[in-house]
Amino acid sequence: MNIRDYVLSALQEKHSINNLVDLDKLNYIDEGYIDSFGIVQFVCNLEEQFNITFSDDEMMSDEFQVVGKLINLIESKISKA
Repeated sequence: MNIRDYVLSALQEKHSINNLVDLDKLNYIDEGYIDSFGIVQFVCNLEEQFNITFSDDEMMSDEFQVVGKLINLIESKISKA
C-alpha cells in the first residue's frame, strides 16, 4: 500500500472523505476525521508503518495536519532514512 492510500485509509476509519474534497488542503483534525484521542494512535501507526518518527513540533505544524502536506512529509522522512 502506498503512502497516500495508507493515510486515507487510516483517516476514513470512522468517516469517509467526500470525493470532491481537495485532499491537498484538507485539515483532517479541524474537519473532525481524527479526535484528540485518535491522533495518538494515528501517529503511532504512521511511525510504525513507515519506520519514521515525528517530532512534537512537526505534529503541531500545518505540515502534519493537512493531508497533502502530511503525505509529502512522510515521503521526505522516508527518503532521508
